[in-house]
Amino acid sequence: MFPSPVPTGAPPPNWQISPDVHSAVGQYWQKTCLSESLSKLRDTISLAKS
Repeated sequence: MFPSPVPTGAPPPNWQISPDVHSAVGQYWQKTCLSESLSKLRDTISLAKS
């Protein structure tokens, strides 16, 4: 449904990310995905009501 914030496949050898940054990115991703899906849900509900 939504693109994954974690890179798919084998990351390059120099790909290293600190847990703090990773969790921050994950939280931001969840918030944006959640707000987008909620707004889409509201649009769908308002369309169904009209």
